[in-house]
Amino acid sequence: EGWKPPVTLVSALTNSGLEELWEGILECHESLRLSGVLQSRRNTQAERWMWEHLRSQVQGLVHADPSLKGIAEKQLVELKLERTSPRAAAAELLAAISPRFER
Repeated sequence: EGWKPPVTLVSALTNSGLEELWEGILECHESLRLSGVLQSRRNTQAERWMWEHLRSQVQGLVHADPSLKGIAEKQLVELKLERTSPRAAAAELLAAISPRFER
């Protein structure tokens, strides 16, 4: 974020500039690590992956279970007919899913 990458001339044909390029990559990594930017990006990525995994798991659960799939299909029809809102349709599905997680 505060680091400016140097311009490095690299040629695969003559095999020149690779060492300088690698040094620049290492400098960039170290700069990002020391500034905390690298950890911040990793944290943001982990959070994004967690939510994406949750969405994927819930969608998989709905598609794999015939009763949930039926509820979802009914809600999609209701959405198309403008008889419900996306929020209300999601609430219907969540209400059907949530008892499965009660202990």
